[in-house]
Amino acid sequence: MGLIGTMIAHLRDAVRGAVERRVVVMPHLDLLTTSQGGLTTEAREVIPLLYENPELVWLGFKDPSFPLPRVIENLFAHRLSLLGISRNRLRHLITQKESRKFGRQFTPWQLYKYVSGVNAAKLRRLLSTLEGEDYPADPKTAYRQLRQATLTGTLEVPDVSLESDIGGYDKVKKRLRQEIIDVLARRDAATSADDVARLERSDPPRHDPLGPARHRQDVLRQGDRVGHRRRRHHRQWPGTEIEVGWRVRRKSEANLS
Repeated sequence: MGLIGTMIAHLRDAVRGAVERRVVVMPHLDLLTTSQGGLTTEAREVIPLLYENPELVWLGFKDPSFPLPRVIENLFAHRLSLLGISRNRLRHLITQKESRKFGRQFTPWQLYKYVSGVNAAKLRRLLSTLEGEDYPADPKTAYRQLRQATLTGTLEVPDVSLESDIGGYDKVKKRLRQEIIDVLARRDAATSADDVARLERSDPPRHDPLGPARHRQDVLRQGDRVGHRRRRHHRQWPGTEIEVGWRVRRKSEANLS
């Protein structure tokens, strides 16, 4: 009898031998019931066992990459995801030896955007395999190792400078720097969980891309003219006005139809 057969035998004994309410833990629910096509022979045997004894409380664990049959999912009324780690727990998961790979100015919250979707056990494995010198002048190598280990595709966290890589738009860049980039930089450089929580609770300013209410009415009227007279006139409007005009035209056409 193989591993799956042994698990099913134990499951059968737990279901049919129970005389009182008990909790049955299934650490490999996905291995027993997951299939790419139709239900497997093991799944056809497990499903009736799961529904046979209504006095049992089931606690199952599955890998998020394995889909379960709908009949199995319906059995579990409460679901809890254990993906990722919270920002305030990072400082408890990295050792002093590992922190030296990220330079002298390192704070644990800087890791969050690289490892936010990784569970604690996998994060410990990743941190223990970091290579490189202690206290490097440029810690990009250590961050790159983490990113490559957590990526499932070819995407990378962009390393673009707002000042040197993007030209023009001085007023826009100044506003972005003051209201977003500087706030995020202060959060990453924070040395206490209270400071991080305070910065994350602060609401960013809300901006309306169409401006004040009176201006929005003007834009709607201008956009409506552009939409209905597009064949008679050729005029140039800002992008937001054209978008609004397109939406108004589509709504008008829908009402007529």
